Amino acid sequence: KHVFIMVQAAWCSACTEIRPQWDALAKMMENVDEVVIATLDAEENDPPSRYFPENFIPNIKLFRKGQKNRPAKFNYAPTLEGLVEFIHEQTGISMKDAQEARYPAYKEKYGIDNVIERMRRAALNVDIPPAQMLRMPPKKALASLLYTKLLDPKIASPDPLPEDSFSPDLAGSTHTWSLIRREASGADAGPEPLARAAT
Repeated sequence: KHVFIMVQAAWCSACTEIRPQWDALAKMMENVDEVVIATLDAEENDPPSRYFPENFIPNIKLFRKGQKNRPAKFNYAPTLEGLVEFIHEQTGISMKDAQEARYPAYKEKYGIDNVIERMRRAALNVDIPPAQMLRMPPKKALASLLYTKLLDPKIASPDPLPEDSFSPDLAGSTHTWSLIRREASGADAGPEPLARAAT
């Protein structure tokens, strides 16, 4: 496996600044079997000088599968985007790969199948007003309409789903940077609303 390690300490302000991005990366990659995201506390452990001869922290390196004796130094911006781009450059594993690995558990947690079925029924039973189509691009108009109708209790659908099978928070499945950050911070938020996800 590829092992991505950050050497850090609790007293280090620079470590504290990057820690939310690191935690977000770990959550994002948790279902990717080929990558391990790890943290080494420099106060409680002595980093091997052979691999970490530097005297600064945070010290971030990637030990690539099959090349563990030649770790790659992290040299991107200390952001979530920078961390993901670095992993992609060094291993070929992309954000898309991480999302696809996470999707089965994500789909089950948020009831995405129920959301898609509700959207399908809405699309089959609701006419799209021409005026709405003229004011915005077709895809955005459809997304906005479905989002509105799915939240409107006056709109009936055949064979209604159970009341607890749909929530306004589940009106889409686009996994964005903001969602990854919210999940990493501990907020149990569902996918972003469909109307916003289509912009």
